[in-house]
Amino acid sequence: MIVGHDVLELHAQASHRFGELLRQVGADDWALPTACPAWTVRALVDHVVRWNRAVPRQLAGASLVELTDLGDADILGTDPVAAWHESAQAAIEALARPGALDVLVHTPIGQVPGAQLALFRFDDNLVHGWDLARAIDVPEQLDPDHVTACYELVEPTAAYLPATGLFAAPPALPPGADAQARPSGGTDSGRP
Repeated sequence: MIVGHDVLELHAQASHRFGELLRQVGADDWALPTACPAWTVRALVDHVVRWNRAVPRQLAGASLVELTDLGDADILGTDPVAAWHESAQAAIEALARPGALDVLVHTPIGQVPGAQLALFRFDDNLVHGWDLARAIDVPEQLDPDHVTACYELVEPTAAYLPATGLFAAPPALPPGADAQARPSGGTDSGRP
């Protein structure tokens, strides 16, 4: 757990910010490339929505195999913003239920407590919010407190994240890069 931070609030705030950015996606922006290799804006949003939608099922004990049952189905439909909103609310509400932060859940890196799942959702919404902002060419500055909290979350695991196959190696950065640019485990590899 990140000391001094309310994990539910961090997740809700990062999710809200992702939604603000998503509402700025224009009709012609969905096919734009993102910083995640092989992902367009639509694929990036699909990824966030899929994992938001997984949260209630993870908290109910779903295995990873059970979580992959959506396959390649189009979960965004004709209204990706509405799909995101429904998924974000479901994740926020599920994590806020009494005892949810203590439940052990299945994730791609093994079983973790619900509090860690909330931090993963915080990280996913925050980082992919940056990816989305960059892809649609809107200001990409993140909340500095969120950047610090995210770095505290990811940095202890950064060395082994690329080995999972879910993350690329972090990019090389120039000396003096600010906290937002510091590598903290790499970018998603483009896998849902």
